[in-house]
Amino acid sequence: MSFEPRSLPVDAAARAALAAQGLEYRLIDPGDTAAVDAWVDADQRGFHHARPRPEAREFERRVLGERRAHGVYDSTIPEPAVPVATVSSWPAGLSVPGGRSVDGWAVSSVTVAPTHRRRGIARAMMEAELATASKAGAAVAMLTVTEATIYGRYGYAPAAKAATIQVDRRRARWSGPDAPGRVHFVEPAGLADLAPALWRRAVARTPARSTAGPRSAIGCSAWPNPTPIRRVRSAPSATTTSAASRRASRRSASRGAAPARLGRVRRARGGDG
Repeated sequence: MSFEPRSLPVDAAARAALAAQGLEYRLIDPGDTAAVDAWVDADQRGFHHARPRPEAREFERRVLGERRAHGVYDSTIPEPAVPVATVSSWPAGLSVPGGRSVDGWAVSSVTVAPTHRRRGIARAMMEAELATASKAGAAVAMLTVTEATIYGRYGYAPAAKAATIQVDRRRARWSGPDAPGRVHFVEPAGLADLAPALWRRAVARTPARSTAGPRSAIGCSAWPNPTPIRRVRSAPSATTTSAASRRASRRSASRGAAPARLGRVRRARGGDG
């Protein structure tokens, strides 16, 4: 499912429901820098984050350039250009067992200012996203949120279980078969061309995984906080008969911190709902 997500019209039902309360439900134009920055400020505030630094703001502008972002506006507040609620969405595949994927509609950045809660704003936005997902032809809607328990009323439920595992390399030994080829270090940006194909292979083996871009997973994204990216070390392995067949990325420990570990391995498997 590949198309311009902002080509779909604003949901009329949500717009009418919010207009009845004197609020405006608006689709953000990524070319309107002032509107984007105000939306980012509201989004960061909603998640209790600090005001973004200039480099973080530029990063968020690029992210929103690829997404469909909505804001809810109240013209009666002291800063009417800053939305009182936010939501963003974009088309993305979802891997399923058997190495396949289905078209999905990803939803994130759901916030409502504490000054405007219990007015049905979140419900209007969430129902609008489900309606938009249906119009886009998505088979499923995917949600990334911090308070998952409140979204069951909209039909969302856990799709996968995930765990972060830290391995102490002093106690670990490789027990698998020897792999052919060589391993060498490269800068993360050097994997940018290989990353999409490698990511697709990894996603195909992991049900309930979004097929969205792999750049941040290997440290290639222009994330505004440079420290985590600077700690990423990428090492592709290659055989004499094929291009790079796999890659590994690990994060080095800070000097004076706990002993370095091999890395963090994320696992996901189908949940029981």
